Amino acid sequence: MTESPEEKEVTEGSEEKGNSFPQVSEPDASVPFITEQKVNEITEKMQKAARYSSDLIGWIYIADSDIDYPVVQGTDDQYYLHHAPDGSDNHAGSIFLSYRCAADLSGALNILYGHDMQRGMFSDIRNLRQREQFDKHRYGWLFTKENLYRIDFYALSVVSAYDALYDIPADNSRWQETLKANSIYYNEPELNSDDSVLALSTCTYDYENARALFAGKLIWSQKINFG
Repeated sequence: MTESPEEKEVTEGSEEKGNSFPQVSEPDASVPFITEQKVNEITEKMQKAARYSSDLIGWIYIADSDIDYPVVQGTDDQYYLHHAPDGSDNHAGSIFLSYRCAADLSGALNILYGHDMQRGMFSDIRNLRQREQFDKHRYGWLFTKENLYRIDFYALSVVSAYDALYDIPADNSRWQETLKANSIYYNEPELNSDDSVLALSTCTYDYENARALFAGKLIWSQKINFG
C-alpha cells in the first residue's frame, strides 16, 4: 500500500471566561484530512466495541454521512447480514468485511457489505448518484486495530450480486475493467501492483439483484494505538 504522512487539521478557537479553548474543525469528506481528535474518538469507540465483539476488525468513517460504524468479519457472508457486532439478532445487521478477504486488508481487493436502510448503514451511498454528492465524498477512513487507512474514492458502479467482482480473490485488472464498464462515475485511479482497493457494497434497485459499489484506493496514514 502507498504510504502517506499523518495528516491533521486543527484550528484555534475563541476565548471564554478568560481562558482560551481550542476548537477542532472536523474536515468534510471532500478533503484528505482527519483531525487527531477524531482519530482518538474513533479509536476509543473501537476499543469499547471490541469488548463485546470478538469478530471486530476495525471501524469505517466517512465525514458528512451516517457511515460511522464498527467493522466485523465472520466465517461467511451471511451471518452479519442480520446480526449486530455482539452477535445479537438485528434486522439492520452490521458492516462486515467479506470472509474471503484478509482481516488485515493485505489483499489487493477488499469488500465491505452493509444494508441499504431508509437511514443509516450504507444508505448514504444512494445520495452519491448526484454528481455534487459524489464529488463531495472523495475520502473516507478505515481504522484497524493497528493502522489507519485513508480511502481515496474513485468509482460508483452498479453491478449484479452474482458478478465475478465478488469472487475474491479476483484478477485485479479485470476487476477494475468491470468496475469501470458498469460505473456511474469513475475517476481513473493510479494503482500499482502493491495497492489495495476497498469497495463498499449495498443493495440498489436498478434491476433484480443489483448492487452498488463505492470503491476507493487504500492509503496508509498512521499507526493506531489500540491498546
